[in-house]
Amino acid sequence: MGDEIEFSCTDAEREPFVVVVTGLHLFKNFIELYASLPLLQCGYTEDDVDKASPDDMNRYYSVEEQAKFGVVGIEIKLI
Repeated sequence: MGDEIEFSCTDAEREPFVVVVTGLHLFKNFIELYASLPLLQCGYTEDDVDKASPDDMNRYYSVEEQAKFGVVGIEIKLI
């Protein structure tokens, strides 16, 4: 909590920006995360939230990795 993270886009069309961590949400897997957090605050839009699925995250984090390490929802605020 309180850490700052700098994001930069690889296409360089946007300037880097900094956020501060305002919350951490620990879960066993993305199934639990999706059931507990508002998906509109997890990167989805009104247009795609109805199709959102925990399986969306499996291309980034395998089910085996989720079982081994768990998952963290990081709440951030632009500063």
